[in-house]
Amino acid sequence: DKPDFREDISKSVESLRNGNFVHCNSDCGWLVACDATNATSVSKLLKWTENYPTSDVVLLVDSTARLQSYTNELPEIVW
Repeated sequence: DKPDFREDISKSVESLRNGNFVHCNSDCGWLVACDATNATSVSKLLKWTENYPTSDVVLLVDSTARLQSYTNELPEIVW
């Protein structure tokens, strides 16, 4: 039997739509995710990460063109 995560996913989506961030378990440890198109959500996540200065930030976007709307300078490794 596979676990049913539909309720968890539904609650996570609702939380993201309300401008919050969520914790996600992965095979590499815990991740924190937010809706990068929601300024409130990003602000909350950045404030939370201030407590964890060694944390890495990964930004997932649907196209490389959108990357430039988040920053003026992109390191070569991005490409």
